[in-house]
Amino acid sequence: MGREKIGLVLAALAVVLLVQTVPSFAATEVDVKWDTSGSVSISVFADDDARSCFNTTGSHIFGKFYAKDRNDNPYSYGVDTFDVWAEAQVKGGGYIEFWTIRTDSHESMYGGAGQRRYSFVGSIDGWAFMKFRDNTNFARLRCCEYGFQSNDQFQASGNYTIFHQLTDSDEDGMYVSLSGVGSGKVTVMNGEAGGSSWKFGKGCGCYTNAKASATGEGVFEAAGWARNYLKSDLGFELPNGGSFFLGIEFDDGFSIDDFASEGH
Repeated sequence: MGREKIGLVLAALAVVLLVQTVPSFAATEVDVKWDTSGSVSISVFADDDARSCFNTTGSHIFGKFYAKDRNDNPYSYGVDTFDVWAEAQVKGGGYIEFWTIRTDSHESMYGGAGQRRYSFVGSIDGWAFMKFRDNTNFARLRCCEYGFQSNDQFQASGNYTIFHQLTDSDEDGMYVSLSGVGSGKVTVMNGEAGGSSWKFGKGCGCYTNAKASATGEGVFEAAGWARNYLKSDLGFELPNGGSFFLGIEFDDGFSIDDFASEGH
């Protein structure tokens, strides 16, 4: 199978798509669109290099998902480049869940695999939106959103929850969450994880852009942990590693300008 391109318009109540890419010299692509009610689940295995899964459920769900295993094996390191992105919305209640894990690495130069990005947006009775992309290769997992969705990658209204996390091969990393009644937006424009190091809200050779805002009432959380070194734009540095947790309750709106952090 030199090239596989799947394009579906989904009109059923529940759809499950499982794709296993097959090694070849040409790229392998998956392209899915939907506008329906019920559930859509997509799992993509890029050989043994990466895996990405997407799930959404609701009374009205619509969006698109794209994945590409380039089958390029740069520098003959035995690891292909993998690109994946999703843009999805839910109206009238439901959720969107999207994650990617890097499962192979050129370990002698870049450390082990196992880096993971996980994102969730949901609303019991309102609207939810997610637009996000990932890239994996022989060196790292990257989440570079500039020029794709530079701001507000995660949005929701009603009784909602937003959660976004990035971890490295040691399962060190960071998450942010925003939940409440009203509306909320979270921006994490950049992210990188390779070996035993991670950057959250920064990296990708681009300016830092990590912020959140909300109306109404709710709770914001940011937490990070690293065993050797931890530094945050929240205003501190832990040269021997450690962890932090920031929790804020609000009842009449909220905003934070920069929670970007990094660790190893």
